[in-house]
Amino acid sequence: MISINSLLVSLLILIAVLAAVGFWRIKSQKSVGSNSQGGPKVKDQAALFQLFEDSLAMMKEYRGKIKQQGYRYIKAGTPFVVQHLEGFQKQIAAEETNQDCMTVNRLLEKNIETLQDFAKKAATIEASGDQTERLKLQVLNYVNKTIIDWNRLAEDPANLFDQK
Repeated sequence: MISINSLLVSLLILIAVLAAVGFWRIKSQKSVGSNSQGGPKVKDQAALFQLFEDSLAMMKEYRGKIKQQGYRYIKAGTPFVVQHLEGFQKQIAAEETNQDCMTVNRLLEKNIETLQDFAKKAATIEASGDQTERLKLQVLNYVNKTIIDWNRLAEDPANLFDQK
C-alpha cells in the first residue's frame, strides 16, 4: 500500500517538473527575436517559403470547414482566418524591401482584402436563402482558385520567388 509520504513526495516532484517546464517555455519564448509587430522576422528565403506554405495550409483548412459548415463558418470563421493571415503577413519584416518578401506580402495582401470583402458580405445578408448559398459558392470558388495558384507556386520555391 502506498503511504501518504510517498504520495506527497510524488506530488512535489510533479509540481517541480511542471514548474521547470513552464519556466523553460517562458524563457524560450522571450529569447526568440521579434519585430515591432510582435512576430518573428522573416529574413531568409526558406523561412519565407515556410510562411507561404503555412498560409496555404490555412486556406486548405478554411476550405474544408466551409464545405462542412457552409455559411455559418464563412460568417464566423472568416475574420479568424483573416486575422491569422495578417499575422503571417506581419512576420515579414516591415523594413524588408527585397523582392521575395514583397511577392509573398502582395499575395497575402490580395487574399486578406478579398476575404475581408466576403466577411462584410456575410455580415449583411440574411442567414437563409439563395444569398447564403451563392456566397458560399463564391467563397469556395475564390478559395479553390487561390489554393490551385498557390499550390502551383509552392511546387517549386523558384516559381514563387520569380514572380514579379
